[in-house]
Amino acid sequence: MELPAYYNDLKKAWQKSVALMCEGVGSNSHGMHTVTIATEANDKPDLRTVVLRSFDELTKTLTFHTDSRSHKVSHIVMNPNVAVLAYSYDEKIQLRMHGQAIVHHQDALTRERFDGVTPSARRCYLSSDAPGTTLDDPTVALAEIFQTDSYDKNDTECAYEHFAVVEVKLTSLDWLYLHHQGHRRARFEFDGETTKQQWLVP
Repeated sequence: MELPAYYNDLKKAWQKSVALMCEGVGSNSHGMHTVTIATEANDKPDLRTVVLRSFDELTKTLTFHTDSRSHKVSHIVMNPNVAVLAYSYDEKIQLRMHGQAIVHHQDALTRERFDGVTPSARRCYLSSDAPGTTLDDPTVALAEIFQTDSYDKNDTECAYEHFAVVEVKLTSLDWLYLHHQGHRRARFEFDGETTKQQWLVP
């Protein structure tokens, strides 16, 4: 079996990482369509899975959407240092990323993104109470109209109040490729327009 071009090439390993994340953005069946983000609060880590909405190779920035009332938002406000984990089962590549997160709420970016969100997806931001609120009985916490198909895009405009975009500017990316002939691992560190790259022991 022929080894991939990035097996012994740092530049191509980075290019492969970029390609995987961009493919993840564009395809909901791709392994990197969802990623895991870690935040910290009260000296405890917290993890959750989010949908990768964009990745910009030039600025080393990724984004995802969330409810502005969620715990992850309050965690980021208190401590913007986050970690992001992505894995492609098909490619056997893991990406461990660290970065600084910024929460966008009711600004030009959120307006642009929200306009592109489908009415059914907007329901994620229409719950009567904040995500994580305790309940006596199971419920979707949505108004009755949004539990049917009898609503349109105009009806969901009120969801914008709780819609947020989280932007993560990467400071580093740890790349791991699993292969039976020998794994490969590398680290990429970003400082402005400068990238430091280094092979690591897998």
